[in-house]
Amino acid sequence: MFCFLVPGQGTAIVLANIFIGLNNAYSGFIASPALLTKNFFFAVQYYFVPGHYVYQGMVTSLFDADYSRNVTILEESIYFDQLCVSDPCTVFVNDYFQEFFDGMWSYATNNKDLGILVLWSVCIRIIASVALKYLKFSGK
Repeated sequence: MFCFLVPGQGTAIVLANIFIGLNNAYSGFIASPALLTKNFFFAVQYYFVPGHYVYQGMVTSLFDADYSRNVTILEESIYFDQLCVSDPCTVFVNDYFQEFFDGMWSYATNNKDLGILVLWSVCIRIIASVALKYLKFSGK
């Protein structure tokens, strides 16, 4: 899409790399969603980037409501005090998942995530179509 919106391949590559960097930084993979949503500036970016919805859908599909597998939490872990009553500590994957994402992610939001990703795809398609029709950078 950036190739259609700006003149020059170099500018499009820079814009795409900035978008990819924001997508990675604010998807909830590097910093937890609770940390990202404390500050308005970070929360706007967290809810804007599509990577957040992809990552949330993948992770919740794998780990939410998983009571068949266990996780061993080491005493050095920051989650030991919240989840454990004895050492060695073994909890269900779902319990660790809920603590890690501060209860902000659940399987119930997957339909919303899918809808937002479809909206992103449609918007990008419309922007690209309009740009191809009305923007001409060749000088002809």
